[in-house]
Parts: sequence; C-alpha cells; structure tokens
Amino acid sequence: MTPAVRSVLLFAVGWALACAALFLFLAGFFTSWEGVAVSVRDANPDRAVYSVLVVEPDGDRFEVDWPKYAIDGLKLGIDPLALPPKPLPEDLPTTTKAPWGMSFTVTTEGGGTRTAATPQPQALAIAVLVFLLGLGGRNMMVAGSPISIEPRGITLPKTQKPPGAASSGGDEGGGSTAPRRPKKGPPPGKPRRGGGRRR
Repeated sequence: MTPAVRSVLLFAVGWALACAALFLFLAGFFTSWEGVAVSVRDANPDRAVYSVLVVEPDGDRFEVDWPKYAIDGLKLGIDPLALPPKPLPEDLPTTTKAPWGMSFTVTTEGGGTRTAATPQPQALAIAVLVFLLGLGGRNMMVAGSPISIEPRGITLPKTQKPPGAASSGGDEGGGSTAPRRPKKGPPPGKPRRGGGRRR
C-alpha cells in the first residue's frame, strides 16, 4: 500500500465516522420528548415531511419533523407561526420519543397508538453529501484535484537551481563553462636596471 493510498484511507475512515455522527444527530437519534402534538406549519398533501409543534407538560415547546404517515388522521391545527393556544385542547394526541432511537410513538384520544420513524432519508443524503465534499476538499488541498490522491510535486523554474546544486562556473544565464580570459589592458611596465641615480 502506497503512502498516498494509506493517507486517503485514514482520512476517509475518520471522516466517515464524523459523518455517521452527523447522520445520527440529524435523524434524531440523541433527542427525546414527551408531550402533545399541537399543530403543523403546512398541510400541503404533497409534502413527505411535516414540521409538528410539540408542547411538553412544563410548557416548553419545540418543532420536530414527522413523516406524512405519522400525522394522517390526527386532528392537528394549521399554524404557520407555531404558537400553541392557551389553554391547550384536551383532545390533542400525545407523543413520546426515547433517546438513543430513531422512532417515536403517537397516541390518539381514543387510545390508538402508532409508531413512526424519524425522517432518515434526508439526514442520510446530507451526511453523504458532507462526506463527499470533505473527501474532495482533502484531495484538492493535497493533490490539486478532487479525484486525485497523489500529492502534487513542486516544479522549479528553468533558471532556478535545486538547493545544493554545484555551480556551473559560467554566467548566471547558463552560458559556457570555459574559464574566462582576463580583460585586455596596457602591458605591465619593464623592471628598472640598477639602483637608481646617486647624489
């Protein structure tokens, strides 16, 4: 296994674990609630997921996404502002979800109970998209391409020499390596004979 393949595999495994945690978070694996379902923001029959307002016994309210089959037949009002009425009607369905799971229960006024799964296809699509974007970003930083895993090399300019290379002895522009001749000038003077004039 080459170092490049080992590096991308280690990154892919670590990033996949992070994306798996993201999927569980988006799918409601860690969340829990117990209260009454009050209303939905939109009753469009073409929607596959609805935003449902849930009010807990202590008055806390929040919205959760439910699949369409979870609200079929329930008497839920339509409230785009998601504001619960005061007091709450007594015939509202109750709902419970335990932590560490991806399903919840809905109990109607007549005692009927249904179990529904938290929306998972959307969460899975987001997690897969984040995984692909992260892997492509890693490859871009390392190899300069989202589909390449080999580290990109450094290309030196033609006139630049690698560090530690011996000098060619020629001109900086890459000229001849032959030794230069001394520049021409006046010939040196002849040495004097004798010790000079006596006084």
